[in-house]
Amino acid sequence: MIEIKLGDRYANSILVLAQERGQVERVREDFQLIQKVCRSNPDFVNMLESPLIKSDKKQHILDAIFGKSFCDITQTLIEIIVRKRREGYLDDIADRYLFQYDKLNNITRGILRSAAPLTADQIAKIKQLVEKEFKTSFEIVHEIDPSLLGGFVLNIGDRQFDASISTRLRALKNEFDSNPYVKQV
Repeated sequence: MIEIKLGDRYANSILVLAQERGQVERVREDFQLIQKVCRSNPDFVNMLESPLIKSDKKQHILDAIFGKSFCDITQTLIEIIVRKRREGYLDDIADRYLFQYDKLNNITRGILRSAAPLTADQIAKIKQLVEKEFKTSFEIVHEIDPSLLGGFVLNIGDRQFDASISTRLRALKNEFDSNPYVKQV
Protein backbone atom coordinates (compact mmCIF):
# COMPACT_ATOMS: atom_id res chain seq x y z
CA MET A 1 0.00 0.00 0.00
CA ILE A 2 2.88 2.36 0.74
CA GLU A 3 4.14 1.81 -2.81
CA ILE A 4 0.87 3.09 -4.26
CA LYS A 5 0.80 6.15 -2.01
CA LEU A 6 4.44 6.97 -2.65
CA GLY A 7 4.10 6.24 -6.36
CA ASP A 8 0.99 8.43 -6.55
CA ARG A 9 2.72 11.36 -4.85
CA TYR A 10 5.65 11.33 -7.25
CA ALA A 11 3.44 10.56 -10.27
CA ASN A 12 1.05 13.42 -9.44
CA SER A 13 3.91 15.87 -9.14
CA ILE A 14 5.51 14.72 -12.36
CA LEU A 15 2.19 14.81 -14.23
CA VAL A 16 1.49 18.38 -13.12
CA LEU A 17 5.02 19.47 -14.06
CA ALA A 18 4.80 17.66 -17.42
CA GLN A 19 1.47 19.38 -18.15
CA GLU A 20 2.96 22.79 -17.33
CA ARG A 21 5.86 22.15 -19.67
CA GLY A 22 3.84 20.42 -22.38
CA GLN A 23 5.80 17.15 -22.10
CA VAL A 24 3.12 14.73 -20.89
CA GLU A 25 3.58 12.40 -23.88
CA ARG A 26 7.38 12.46 -23.66
CA VAL A 27 7.33 11.60 -19.94
CA ARG A 28 4.83 8.80 -20.68
CA GLU A 29 7.26 7.30 -23.19
CA ASP A 30 10.06 7.47 -20.58
CA PHE A 31 7.93 5.71 -17.96
CA GLN A 32 6.84 3.06 -20.47
CA LEU A 33 10.52 2.31 -21.09
CA ILE A 34 11.22 2.14 -17.34
CA GLN A 35 8.24 -0.18 -16.88
CA LYS A 36 9.36 -2.39 -19.77
CA VAL A 37 12.91 -2.69 -18.37
CA CYS A 38 11.63 -3.44 -14.85
CA ARG A 39 9.20 -6.12 -16.05
CA SER A 40 11.65 -7.82 -18.37
CA ASN A 41 14.65 -7.78 -16.02
CA PRO A 42 14.14 -8.85 -12.39
CA ASP A 43 17.88 -8.40 -11.73
CA PHE A 44 17.49 -4.70 -12.52
CA VAL A 45 14.67 -4.39 -9.97
CA ASN A 46 16.73 -6.33 -7.40
CA MET A 47 19.62 -3.93 -7.97
CA LEU A 48 17.35 -0.92 -7.40
CA GLU A 49 15.96 -2.43 -4.19
CA SER A 50 19.31 -3.64 -2.82
CA PRO A 51 20.55 -1.78 0.27
CA LEU A 52 24.05 -3.13 -0.39
CA ILE A 53 24.57 -1.09 -3.57
CA LYS A 54 25.35 2.56 -2.92
CA SER A 55 23.15 5.29 -4.38
CA ASP A 56 25.91 6.80 -6.53
CA LYS A 57 26.54 3.38 -8.10
CA LYS A 58 22.80 2.98 -8.80
CA GLN A 59 22.72 6.45 -10.39
CA HIS A 60 25.69 5.48 -12.57
CA ILE A 61 23.92 2.25 -13.65
CA LEU A 62 20.67 4.13 -14.42
CA ASP A 63 22.64 6.68 -16.48
CA ALA A 64 24.39 3.86 -18.34
CA ILE A 65 21.11 2.08 -19.14
CA PHE A 66 18.93 5.04 -20.02
CA GLY A 67 21.63 7.57 -20.84
CA LYS A 68 20.36 10.92 -21.92
CA SER A 69 17.39 9.43 -23.76
CA PHE A 70 15.04 10.69 -21.05
CA CYS A 71 13.60 14.19 -21.02
CA ASP A 72 14.75 16.62 -18.34
CA ILE A 73 11.71 15.97 -16.14
CA THR A 74 12.28 12.21 -15.97
CA GLN A 75 16.04 12.59 -15.58
CA THR A 76 15.59 15.01 -12.68
CA LEU A 77 13.03 12.73 -11.02
CA ILE A 78 15.43 9.79 -11.18
CA GLU A 79 18.20 11.87 -9.64
CA ILE A 80 15.88 12.99 -6.82
CA ILE A 81 14.58 9.52 -5.97
CA VAL A 82 18.10 8.07 -6.00
CA ARG A 83 19.33 10.86 -3.74
CA LYS A 84 16.40 10.19 -1.35
CA ARG A 85 17.10 6.43 -1.53
CA ARG A 86 13.72 5.62 -3.05
CA GLU A 87 14.96 4.08 -6.28
CA GLY A 88 13.32 0.79 -5.33
CA TYR A 89 9.98 2.47 -6.01
CA LEU A 90 10.86 3.52 -9.58
CA ASP A 91 8.68 0.79 -11.12
CA ASP A 92 5.76 1.76 -8.87
CA ILE A 93 6.14 5.42 -9.79
CA ALA A 94 6.14 4.47 -13.48
CA ASP A 95 3.00 2.35 -13.01
CA ARG A 96 1.16 5.12 -11.18
CA TYR A 97 2.17 7.76 -13.74
CA LEU A 98 0.89 5.60 -16.59
CA PHE A 99 -2.33 4.93 -14.63
CA GLN A 100 -2.85 8.66 -14.06
CA TYR A 101 -2.03 9.39 -17.70
CA ASP A 102 -4.77 6.95 -18.76
CA LYS A 103 -7.20 8.53 -16.32
CA LEU A 104 -6.37 12.02 -17.59
CA ASN A 105 -6.90 10.96 -21.21
CA ASN A 106 -9.98 8.79 -20.52
CA ILE A 107 -8.25 5.57 -21.61
CA THR A 108 -9.35 2.18 -20.31
CA ARG A 109 -7.12 -0.85 -20.73
CA GLY A 110 -8.21 -4.46 -20.86
CA ILE A 111 -6.99 -7.97 -21.53
CA LEU A 112 -8.87 -10.14 -24.00
CA ARG A 113 -8.06 -13.84 -23.72
CA SER A 114 -9.41 -16.26 -26.29
CA ALA A 115 -8.95 -19.93 -27.07
CA ALA A 116 -7.98 -19.19 -30.67
CA PRO A 117 -6.66 -16.08 -32.40
CA LEU A 118 -9.38 -13.54 -33.13
CA THR A 119 -9.57 -11.58 -36.36
CA ALA A 120 -8.90 -7.87 -36.39
CA ASP A 121 -12.61 -7.33 -37.17
CA GLN A 122 -13.70 -9.32 -34.10
CA ILE A 123 -11.32 -7.40 -31.86
CA ALA A 124 -12.52 -4.11 -33.35
CA LYS A 125 -16.17 -5.04 -32.63
CA ILE A 126 -15.36 -5.89 -29.01
CA LYS A 127 -13.41 -2.65 -28.69
CA GLN A 128 -16.31 -0.67 -30.16
CA LEU A 129 -18.82 -2.27 -27.76
CA VAL A 130 -16.64 -1.53 -24.74
CA GLU A 131 -16.04 2.06 -25.83
CA LYS A 132 -19.77 2.57 -26.27
CA GLU A 133 -20.63 0.99 -22.91
CA PHE A 134 -17.92 2.70 -20.84
CA LYS A 135 -17.78 5.94 -22.87
CA THR A 136 -14.00 5.79 -22.99
CA SER A 137 -11.16 5.03 -25.36
CA PHE A 138 -10.32 1.34 -24.99
CA GLU A 139 -6.94 -0.34 -25.47
CA ILE A 140 -6.93 -4.14 -25.80
CA VAL A 141 -4.13 -6.61 -25.20
CA HIS A 142 -5.06 -9.89 -26.90
CA GLU A 143 -3.74 -13.16 -25.48
CA ILE A 144 -4.28 -16.76 -26.56
CA ASP A 145 -5.32 -19.20 -23.80
CA PRO A 146 -6.13 -22.71 -25.10
CA SER A 147 -7.46 -23.74 -21.66
CA LEU A 148 -10.61 -21.71 -22.41
CA LEU A 149 -11.56 -24.33 -25.06
CA GLY A 150 -13.60 -21.71 -26.92
CA GLY A 151 -15.06 -18.25 -26.48
CA PHE A 152 -13.26 -15.46 -24.66
CA VAL A 153 -12.66 -13.75 -21.32
CA LEU A 154 -12.41 -9.96 -21.17
CA ASN A 155 -10.87 -8.29 -18.12
CA ILE A 156 -11.38 -4.54 -17.71
CA GLY A 157 -10.03 -3.25 -14.43
CA ASP A 158 -11.77 -5.22 -11.70
CA ARG A 159 -14.51 -6.48 -14.02
CA GLN A 160 -14.47 -9.76 -15.89
CA PHE A 161 -16.75 -10.80 -18.73
CA ASP A 162 -16.50 -14.56 -19.16
CA ALA A 163 -17.95 -16.08 -22.30
CA SER A 164 -15.68 -19.12 -22.39
CA ILE A 165 -16.72 -22.70 -22.99
CA SER A 166 -14.60 -23.94 -20.07
CA THR A 167 -16.64 -21.81 -17.63
CA ARG A 168 -19.91 -22.98 -19.13
CA LEU A 169 -18.80 -26.63 -18.84
CA ARG A 170 -17.77 -26.09 -15.21
CA ALA A 171 -21.17 -24.55 -14.42
CA LEU A 172 -22.94 -27.45 -16.12
CA LYS A 173 -20.86 -29.97 -14.15
CA ASN A 174 -21.70 -28.19 -10.88
CA GLU A 175 -25.38 -28.25 -11.80
CA PHE A 176 -25.25 -32.00 -12.44
CA ASP A 177 -23.29 -32.60 -9.21
CA SER A 178 -25.86 -30.75 -7.12
CA ASN A 179 -28.90 -32.34 -8.80
CA PRO A 180 -31.11 -33.66 -5.98
CA TYR A 181 -33.06 -35.92 -8.34
CA VAL A 182 -30.80 -38.89 -8.65
CA LYS A 183 -32.29 -42.00 -10.15
CA GLN A 184 -32.17 -44.84 -7.63
CA VAL A 185 -31.67 -48.39 -8.81
